[in-house]
Amino acid sequence: MSVVGHDATPAARVRKRSKFWTIVTASGVGIIGGAFCGFVIMGLFALANNPPVDATNVFGAGLIGAVFGAPFGLFAFPACYLSICGDVPTLRVAAYAVPATIIGGVLWMVLISSFGAPFENQASSFWLDIYSGGLLGLLIACIALRIASTRSRRSR
Repeated sequence: MSVVGHDATPAARVRKRSKFWTIVTASGVGIIGGAFCGFVIMGLFALANNPPVDATNVFGAGLIGAVFGAPFGLFAFPACYLSICGDVPTLRVAAYAVPATIIGGVLWMVLISSFGAPFENQASSFWLDIYSGGLLGLLIACIALRIASTRSRRSR
């Protein structure tokens, strides 16, 4: 049953929400997801690089990762979400982006520890070395999700 002038379906209401609330929601998801990804990436890196495994060292490294990951997620997730896959629901994007960010960040940290940092001689090398892997994973997830959502719309 439908009321005149009222969209009864949840999908219609989601489509009509304002851009402001989309940015607020994406920012909140970015902060939480960035903190979680940073915690996991740095925790796994500390776990792999400290032969005498100590839980406090791993937890401390994870907290440092969360502190650096939250502001990164605050800016990176909404930017990728709004520019690449704005018509896909926010939590679906996060469900794909969080594992991809963790995988990209861990692989990047392994590459840095094995072969050296690619941005060593630049002034901003610390930030580029820390955030490059996570950003690469986030971008790959958003692009893949955009391609998948575009293909599913075409097949309907």
